Amino acid sequence: MTSKYATRTYRMNDGVVIIKQTQLRNGRYVVCSDNDNQHIERHIDAGPNQEAEIGRAVIAGHNGQL
Repeated sequence: MTSKYATRTYRMNDGVVIIKQTQLRNGRYVVCSDNDNQHIERHIDAGPNQEAEIGRAVIAGHNGQL
């Protein structure tokens, strides 16, 4: 299966999060983020126009809330 990655940058209080996301066949996203050597991978229910929601979820993950 070929994955198509898109990179997004979200600014946080403690730095910048680079997000790589690939849309799976079931419409969910796998979000991988690396900031200060912290690797996060989350499966998030999100449509293609919900990048802000993905960003908030990753930021919440960095804050230990996800």
